[in-house]
Amino acid sequence: MQLDFFWSHNHPSEDLTPSEQDIQVTKKISSVSECMGIRFLDHFIVNTGNYLSFKEMELL
Repeated sequence: MQLDFFWSHNHPSEDLTPSEQDIQVTKKISSVSECMGIRFLDHFIVNTGNYLSFKEMELL
């Protein structure tokens, strides 16, 4: 059985730009999930009506 997941959080400021902390945490989650055999599909930052996909931005 394959396990997959994605992670999301909001930026209340309406600015979807990932912070350095967002990028570093995403890299750590990706690395740990790979070690566990769980596929990390994407990380989304959302606000009212918009989103940023780390995968689409080639940050994952």
